[in-house]
Amino acid sequence: AGPDGVVFLADEKNFCVRTLTRGAGGAWAVATIAGDPAKSEVVDGEGAAGHFGSPTDLAYDAARQTLWVADRDGGAVRAIDLSVAGKYPVRTVVRETADLADGPAATAGFGVPSGIAVDAAGNVLVADWRAKRVRMITPANEVRTLCGRDFIGLPEGPAVQGHVGNPWGMDVLPSGDVVFCDITGHKIRVIYRRAQKPA
Repeated sequence: AGPDGVVFLADEKNFCVRTLTRGAGGAWAVATIAGDPAKSEVVDGEGAAGHFGSPTDLAYDAARQTLWVADRDGGAVRAIDLSVAGKYPVRTVVRETADLADGPAATAGFGVPSGIAVDAAGNVLVADWRAKRVRMITPANEVRTLCGRDFIGLPEGPAVQGHVGNPWGMDVLPSGDVVFCDITGHKIRVIYRRAQKPA
C-alpha cells in the first residue's frame, strides 16, 4: 500500500504498474501509472512511455517517494518516481548481465528479479531467481549479495555461506529480518540480520 490508502498493483501479464484507489463515495477506481499493455520491453520513460518486461513485485519506499519494481522478464530492477503527481518517470537501476556481479549499480548485474522489498535503512532487497541469491541495493547504489551462490542447495547457517534454490517473493519483517519463498526447496526462509536467530 502507498500514500493515502493507494494500493499499487503489478499487472504482470499486461506489462503495467497500476493503482487502486477508493473514492469519497466508496467506489474503487483502477488507473495505469506506467507501462504499455502492447509492449513488453525494458525502456525508460515517463508513464506509458516507460515499458516493462513483466513487473512481478513492487515495494513502496515512502522516504524516497519511489516505487521499486522487480521486472522479471526484463531482468531488471526498476524505479518509478512518485514525487511529481501524474508524471511517473520510470528508470532502470540494475540490469541483467551474464556475470551477475556485485558492485556499483551501473555495472552490477542481476539474473531474474522475482521479489522486492525495502528495509528501514533504505536498502532494497531483491530475490534473484536465476542467480539463486538474495541481493541488496544500498542507498549508495551498491549491489551486494546477502545469501546464495552458484549452487542449488538448502544448507542453512551464516548467510554468506548459505545456499538458496530459487528465491521468489520478498518481505522485511518489523525486526529487520528478511523473509522469502524458496520455490525449489518448497520452504519459507528467513535471513536473520541479528547476532543469532530467536529461540
